[in-house]
Amino acid sequence: MKIAGNATQHKCQTGIIGNCSYIAHIDKMASVVWLCWPHFDSSFVFGDPIDDEKGGTFSITPSHLIESDQYYLTDTNTLCTEFLCTDGRFGIIDFAPRFFQNDRSFMPQMLFRKEKKTFIHTWVSKKIQCFRIGKNVFLKAG
Repeated sequence: MKIAGNATQHKCQTGIIGNCSYIAHIDKMASVVWLCWPHFDSSFVFGDPIDDEKGGTFSITPSHLIESDQYYLTDTNTLCTEFLCTDGRFGIIDFAPRFFQNDRSFMPQMLFRKEKKTFIHTWVSKKIQCFRIGKNVFLKAG
């Protein structure tokens, strides 16, 4: 897939986003596979690489994938995962906000996941799953 001009492709198996309060690892299928919340030293909310039974993931994936690509917008911690599938193409944008306001730094406990619509057709079939075995089951759709 062709990467946009204002992007930097990474060579790792997961992209990393965070805001100096927490960290999340997002794989090339746009699944949050690791998320410690609300701080670095907190227990994981999603921890699939470490514990298959209690870990879980938060994924937004196409039903009929052909190819995926992942990159950062240049000079940002904004991670973009783009999918080419049989029905068209779309992307997922992930970022953790951090900003300076009223003479102090804010690191809100938020993880933003936004769909980037670049469809070839009017719709693309996707599967959305937010799942953790153990204490909580968050969402399962599609």
